[in-house]
Amino acid sequence: MKNVFVADSAYSLFLYLIRYTDQISDTLFVLGPSVSHANVSPKLSFTKNAKALDQKPLASCLANKIDTLSRGDICFCYINAQSTGEAIENEMRKRYYTIALSDGLSDFQNFPKYMAENRFDEYFTVEDPYRCIHLPSHPYLETARIMDLWDQKTEEQKKQIASVFHVTEQDLEILRQKKVILVTQPLSEDGIMKESEKQAFYRDMMQSYPTDTIVIKPHPREKTKWNEVFKGAPVISKQIPMELLSAMVPVEKLVTFYSTAGTNLVEPRKVDFYSKDFEQLRFVHPEKPKMGLTPYVNIEKKFASRPFNWKRIPDSEHIWYQNQKGNIKNNYRSFSRERN
Repeated sequence: MKNVFVADSAYSLFLYLIRYTDQISDTLFVLGPSVSHANVSPKLSFTKNAKALDQKPLASCLANKIDTLSRGDICFCYINAQSTGEAIENEMRKRYYTIALSDGLSDFQNFPKYMAENRFDEYFTVEDPYRCIHLPSHPYLETARIMDLWDQKTEEQKKQIASVFHVTEQDLEILRQKKVILVTQPLSEDGIMKESEKQAFYRDMMQSYPTDTIVIKPHPREKTKWNEVFKGAPVISKQIPMELLSAMVPVEKLVTFYSTAGTNLVEPRKVDFYSKDFEQLRFVHPEKPKMGLTPYVNIEKKFASRPFNWKRIPDSEHIWYQNQKGNIKNNYRSFSRERN
């Protein structure tokens, strides 16, 4: 084995598979819990316990296991630095030639910093097809369009990639029949609101759509039982990246709060973003509490030139920001009752 892939991100795993398809059989996959189910071999798992990730001995132990399994042959490490923990990232960079893989929209904040610090040997991210967000030029930065990479694959390769995420024909048939895909996010898991508030939040969001047209695509880190929240609505496996589903089945309508999952592959006019006027929202990252209050990316500002449908949540009362300790902050924001 010449490569090692290290991440806790279905999105990054999908990107690796479509960009480096010919190297899959020569890769050791080191996966966090969000993608530990992946149908790849050989593979190792790592914990996402925040304290464990910060411990250098555990990261060193993981790296030693990688060397043992690969018989010391690893040359290249492809890593999603946002999802691994600093100790693991540092250990990988110390031992291998490292390529930073995309983490989505946050690349446009993180990659410039990485490149200014010469943090990685190479960088790979997804090109914004509408060119309204730019990264600084860099001699070791590679960008590509997801659909271009997907279209280059043979039917056999596409099936191989889909099988990694256990995509079934039933999943695809559900997407063909249902016209509205709700892409949820770990709002309660990240301490942004209580679980009950999150459920009410999404129920309010979906008032405008016929219930028999909805299919739910949960975020990998969510624990919510969405089949109980939207009774009768099918729920696609949270382990399958939305980008893969969008590539395999044309999407009629994608509905989300602020997730950009799949939006590079779905026409903007078919995307309903409910993030209008949310530029002040803050949160504490559950795995990186030392970061303190972190602002959300202002989706509406970033994508101002793209004709998405910008909407407000109808009929919601309030959303309360909560920190890691569960303390309710005073700077809550009221949701407008106004319907677009």
